[in-house]
Amino acid sequence: MGVTNVTRIEMFRRAEDGEHPIFDPMLEMVYRSLHTDLLTIEESPKSDDQIADIRKTNSETDWLSLTTRSFSSKRRAKNLGRR
Repeated sequence: MGVTNVTRIEMFRRAEDGEHPIFDPMLEMVYRSLHTDLLTIEESPKSDDQIADIRKTNSETDWLSLTTRSFSSKRRAKNLGRR
């Protein structure tokens, strides 16, 4: 991808107890204090699921939201080696 360097910038703004800070949930997270376990992830990665029927999966789940236009080219999918 050509990425040679990544710089992270993190800023902690203290929110007093009972205060409801204004923040952008797409970019920020509210933490009440700083400690060493703050960013520990205790959840295991979810397994990859194979999808046999994309239309059915699309209609039965809330995590996949394709339009009917997305299903219009079966030939293109076959050329790409997909089901």
